[in-house]
Amino acid sequence: MMKPDQLRNLAIVTAVLLVGAVWVSLRPNDGSPDQLRESSLLPGLSGRISDLGRVELKRKDDRVTLVLEEAVWVVKSLGNYPADSSKIRNLVQGLVLARRLAPKSSNRNLFDRMGLGEDATTVDLFSTDGDPILALDLGKRRLRSQEGESETFVFIETDGRAWTAKGLAEASTDPLDWVERVVAAISGVRIREVSLAPADGASFLLLRPQPNAETLSVITADGEINDADEFRAERLMSWLSELQLENLLAASEIPEQALEIAAASYTTFDGLVIKLRVLEVAGTSYVRLAAHYDEALVAAKAGEAVPAGSRPADQEADALNHLWQGWAYKISSSRLSDLLVKLQMLAPQSISVPDTEDGE
Repeated sequence: MMKPDQLRNLAIVTAVLLVGAVWVSLRPNDGSPDQLRESSLLPGLSGRISDLGRVELKRKDDRVTLVLEEAVWVVKSLGNYPADSSKIRNLVQGLVLARRLAPKSSNRNLFDRMGLGEDATTVDLFSTDGDPILALDLGKRRLRSQEGESETFVFIETDGRAWTAKGLAEASTDPLDWVERVVAAISGVRIREVSLAPADGASFLLLRPQPNAETLSVITADGEINDADEFRAERLMSWLSELQLENLLAASEIPEQALEIAAASYTTFDGLVIKLRVLEVAGTSYVRLAAHYDEALVAAKAGEAVPAGSRPADQEADALNHLWQGWAYKISSSRLSDLLVKLQMLAPQSISVPDTEDGE
């Protein structure tokens, strides 16, 4: 998700690149294919790109729409989920800086060979007011053996012929390729405690008594404390460190009768608390996440009151909720198994485990 300072940086970087693109595009030429070699592929784009408000990518039945809303790029075809702004930046900069390499056929009957027929990816750019800025087709990419870089077959209607061009970025029509894949990246060493309540087992608390402590403790529901199995405990503590987006579901699409598989709460040493619920929807596991800041915990450690909003973890909670609110994230079976750790798997056999209905 693009923050205001990132937006300003993007504007500065793009402006610098556009100046270079304009300078190259103004070199005199007579319009012949030979004269156009190595010239700007889209010389008129640089003056209009600052007003970009929507990007549409189409290939056969696949379509992605990226929209700038309140200074933040979102994937419209994914219910306005935040887009990865760096990928949009790469696409746009590639279009601005792309260079023509060699003229190709103007015979449309030959376009299929270049991937410019039914397999072409159409790129449409629109202004914030909805006015068309650009439309072009991207075809096959191939490696230029001599230079070690790729070239792409392209077609612009006004050219009347296909070209090969260099410098163009990939233009995927898979909506998931345009989102920020990192759902959470909270290091396990930050975690002070994990409270886990599996639906089919005894609940427990996993505790790291001090930062960087190598020995973790597992506390049963009846208050018994023992050292935890180091390997399994660290895997559970680190569950939020590399949570990647595989697919997602709008929270509004989750049925009320969805089965809850587990619930957990992660608390960091600096007061960030993340609560999660694992739900099964149509045979697929999804996790819902919510964050808040535990001011009382931090104040107790500091020995004084801590003003709201003055701690990084407080701001972090707001940012995470902005991303997570309204969504459920698909998790793989392997990630699910890491989370559904039973008390017996974490603790020595000496720990007394309350009986469950299935005898586990």
